[in-house]
Amino acid sequence: MNKHKPLIHLFRTPGGYYIFDVNKNAILKTTPSIYEYLWNELKSEKTGIHVSPEDIQTVVKMKEGGFLSDRRVREIIHPCSDTLQYYLENKLNNMVIQVTQQCNFRCKYCTFSGNYQNRVHSNKKISLETALKGIDFLMSHSTDSEKINIGFYGGEPLLEFELIKKCIDYSKKEYSGREITYNITTNGTILNDEIIEFFLEHKVTLAVSLDGPREIHDKNRRFAANECGTFDALMKNIEMLKSKYPEFLQRILFNVVLDEENPFKCIDSFFMNYDTLKDNEIAVSSINPLNTKKEFKRSETFYQEQGYELFKVYLKHIGRLDKDEISKLGNYIFLRRAKSFEFYEKHSEALPERCHHGGPCLAGVSRLFMNVDGYFYPCERVSESCDAMIIGHIDSGFDLEKTRNVINIGKLTEDNCKNCWALTHCEMCATFCENEKEFSREVKLSHCKMVRGSVEETMKEYCVLREFGFSNENKEGITL
Repeated sequence: MNKHKPLIHLFRTPGGYYIFDVNKNAILKTTPSIYEYLWNELKSEKTGIHVSPEDIQTVVKMKEGGFLSDRRVREIIHPCSDTLQYYLENKLNNMVIQVTQQCNFRCKYCTFSGNYQNRVHSNKKISLETALKGIDFLMSHSTDSEKINIGFYGGEPLLEFELIKKCIDYSKKEYSGREITYNITTNGTILNDEIIEFFLEHKVTLAVSLDGPREIHDKNRRFAANECGTFDALMKNIEMLKSKYPEFLQRILFNVVLDEENPFKCIDSFFMNYDTLKDNEIAVSSINPLNTKKEFKRSETFYQEQGYELFKVYLKHIGRLDKDEISKLGNYIFLRRAKSFEFYEKHSEALPERCHHGGPCLAGVSRLFMNVDGYFYPCERVSESCDAMIIGHIDSGFDLEKTRNVINIGKLTEDNCKNCWALTHCEMCATFCENEKEFSREVKLSHCKMVRGSVEETMKEYCVLREFGFSNENKEGITL
């Protein structure tokens, strides 16, 4: 690759020709002739195309303004590498405590379901001593943080409700001067009056997993004891909440995992039209494809239906449809993508000397995960079987070097990253780099094409919306 070529990316939409200038972080609309000229320059092709004096003058002016620069980052390194120790010692703000590895469900797509490499449910549960040590650790390492969050995770965390109660009571008593919030991810089938009233008293927020109507939810989410579907048990509790604790129900976030073999429209209609749920917030994700032992099928119908609903959301954001005519799931997916739009309008002068792609969070600081054995991980989504992901232990504290490796996974592919047009918009984190045992350059590179395709697709969506009058200044609700 010629490092002296401009660090740009060219793409087209039905309405125009575009240049993404990496150094300027700017998307420029251009003419077909300039587009072709730059395309040939990037490909080192000499096709004998005619370049008008006006086009040449335009390109000269762009270069004089700092555009079309061949400047590359000199070193791939996370900007917080040098200050990581300070953040780990003083700025923690969130700990997720795995209270058990057991669950009353056996969901087919769960990372503990047996369909994923080296990760299964077990009877392990955290000791009260370890859990309280975790809370003390969080508090002693968050002296410069105003707000603290403690999350409880499983398996199914409500199987250990008594332990959770003790943890919350302990944190409120021992750290009464701190602002602490609590959240739990649950399947919702164990909820009862005692649990709900305790959560109401202590303002605990819940994320409840619900994948759609009975036939879709029960396809993957089944009880461990008898392999029966779980929809009816969950909905019985939701209706109980509606009847007895409506204010608590309103605060529940529903996690929707999209099995892309199912009809998108059927899932969307459920959340749009089921009266008890239609006003609740949702979070939408797809089945995690990383480290799976089996392939989850993807339906062409699913993508057609999802694409149509997204199209309707686009029409809403350019003033062609009313809010009540758009999909709830489609709007969430759009809003998640639209967070990138703001970055396209934060222009820069040039790439810094030292830089890292944006995927890695500040491991341990943003979301520290402690498993039942007291080991620390960057978050609850990473593999507990990969030694490279272990960034410390409750008895010994953080392993600074391993934590620094997690936030600097760009080092694995440094030369590629320096010359990649998607560098500043790449969201790959350490989960995309491990091969069960360690971080792998080959594994990371295997995801690069997908990432570049996703970034380009988002840029195209942004540009098409702009062509039809969309503006970040007048957008409605581009937040999650």
